[in-house]
Amino acid sequence: MNKNFFIIMLIVISILLGFFAYNQRQENIKYENLFSDKLYTTMYLLSSSILSNNEILQSGFSKKYFTESEVDQLIYNYANIINYSQEANYFVRTLGRAKSSQINDYTAYIAERIQYYLLNIKRHANGNYSVSLNEDNTELFQYAKEVSELWTSVINNTIEGKSPEELGNIHDNYWVETMLELSRHSKNQSHHFRNF
Repeated sequence: MNKNFFIIMLIVISILLGFFAYNQRQENIKYENLFSDKLYTTMYLLSSSILSNNEILQSGFSKKYFTESEVDQLIYNYANIINYSQEANYFVRTLGRAKSSQINDYTAYIAERIQYYLLNIKRHANGNYSVSLNEDNTELFQYAKEVSELWTSVINNTIEGKSPEELGNIHDNYWVETMLELSRHSKNQSHHFRNF
């Protein structure tokens, strides 16, 4: 009888453990699906803002000025870069996908400094305005263009061409690599933006 009781207890425990494991897996799947949607949105908006700003900066340097609508778009895109780079870095840290020393918020810092500079220009303008490149601001815009080119290179190497499913795949390391590379380039360039 003890042997039968022991076997029955093993069966009951096995069933309970199987049920618990199944429920835990279902919870993990729901969490991954929610996270995947958020990751997709974050990486899509971050990358599209970086690429858009790069196009605007390249165009502005070609014609030697930025229109009011281009400045407004730059300001908007830099706000996205601030928010979504910090959010992606949070994901990297929270999920333990990189060492804390490898990830930083210099991308957000640089975007914030440039955005602040542009907002000041807009604030001091009377009505319609454009920003001409001149001896007072060309160096600052040159730094913005250079870091934009570095960020665009990272996006092209890690994100460009990925499908929506790939952009939302938390098991793919592309997004971790993207944030590590952005962190590295931004840290190396951050000293240029203290004067913005």
